[in-house]
Amino acid sequence: MNSLYLSFRLVLVAVLGLSSIAINYSCEKADGMEPVNEAKDQRVEEKLFSQYTLDSFPMKIFVPREYENDKNLPVVYLLDGLLPSPLDNVVFFDEVVGSMQKIGLKAILVAVGDKKGVAREEDFLGQGCRGTVIGFDNFFNFLTKELVPHIDGKYESDRTKRTLIGHSHGGNFAYNAFFNEDPNNIIFRGYIAVDPTECDNNVLVERINSMDFPNDARMKIHLSEVDYDVEKVYNFLKDKDFPWLFMDFERYPDENHVSVTRPSIRKGLQFVYGI
Repeated sequence: MNSLYLSFRLVLVAVLGLSSIAINYSCEKADGMEPVNEAKDQRVEEKLFSQYTLDSFPMKIFVPREYENDKNLPVVYLLDGLLPSPLDNVVFFDEVVGSMQKIGLKAILVAVGDKKGVAREEDFLGQGCRGTVIGFDNFFNFLTKELVPHIDGKYESDRTKRTLIGHSHGGNFAYNAFFNEDPNNIIFRGYIAVDPTECDNNVLVERINSMDFPNDARMKIHLSEVDYDVEKVYNFLKDKDFPWLFMDFERYPDENHVSVTRPSIRKGLQFVYGI
């Protein structure tokens, strides 16, 4: 009886031991498996030399992980993108990436820095805006004839959904760029001008009166105001009642010229992309 019981225990121990070895082997094999390659957000830094300004512009590019499976994303261009954000301990680029993620916008972001860290007035402000016409024209040509084609060649995207964002002097450039769009070759269909510095209204009125786009152009512009009176520009455009133009205006009485960037850019992106 004892020998039979002892034999049974030995067999049981052997079976349990083999099972344990098999389980351990299986776990070790699972642990040793190579992980599935998951798409990740990408951040790229580069410089682009301009034949128009004869300067190199630093850039940061954000490519969301969704780009791996969707090559039809919009592209958002951000002026002053490498300046420190006064709202967080990050650069403006990172702040806007955070805003895009917050509202669920899947888009490529191209943040353009200033040449040599200076020359904002020279590049951004044109006739009637304290700047030189040639400076504005050169930067506009860099943006539309060099930077945009460079990005189009590097990334597939929805080229009918480009947006340009600018704040202060950059906002001034943004809405002046809108007035300089070619109806036969529209580069940006979305514009976000955050508390833009003012220009000579007579110059703007002249440009607005000469605008003539096809009805299916579907241009969108978001204007915000804190320190500078841009509502008059909005009202003048509104009175023109262009069938191809969709506008959004917001005054932020509780913000200042600096803090307005976050709520205005978020609202502008939501307006432009219908989020």
